[in-house]
Amino acid sequence: AIADACDPILELFGVRIKRTVDEETLKALGTLHLETLSAIHLAPNIWSTGIKHIFETATTLATIRPNGSLLLIDEPEKSLYPDIQSKIIDFYTSLTTDCQFFYATHSPIIASSFDPWEIVELKWNEDHQSVYQEQHFEGERHIDNYKFFPKYLKWDAILMKLFDLVEDGNSTYREEALD
Repeated sequence: AIADACDPILELFGVRIKRTVDEETLKALGTLHLETLSAIHLAPNIWSTGIKHIFETATTLATIRPNGSLLLIDEPEKSLYPDIQSKIIDFYTSLTTDCQFFYATHSPIIASSFDPWEIVELKWNEDHQSVYQEQHFEGERHIDNYKFFPKYLKWDAILMKLFDLVEDGNSTYREEALD
């Protein structure tokens, strides 16, 4: 059941949970193992950081199947290609029932998974001693008062509006290269 739940996302990396494990491997490595889609065993010491992160989070959620829980996930984008980042929020949600998630992220792709009223952007005050919530709405907090909707924006617009990126790259080096 865990393999069936987790394999859809792991297969995007070209791996899956191995369903048959010999006794020696089981003793050496524990209970869950990965293999390539062509059935070649993958030792944990060669897993990428992205695979490790997905494997640990997905197998935990698939094992405990939280119901009505509050779940905190820090940097779900960690070491993931953008195409997988765009799928990970819905994937994690599919492994739970009636749960509320809180994600801490620096990814415009992850941010685009949410409606504006689901985003709480925290920023440092000028003295860097406390934080405040950036307001992305005018007037009262109401569905019709938001300035922009991340689901409708391209990643670069999210970087500029939510993550305060002033330029879309390093203009100094770009100008030097053009000269």
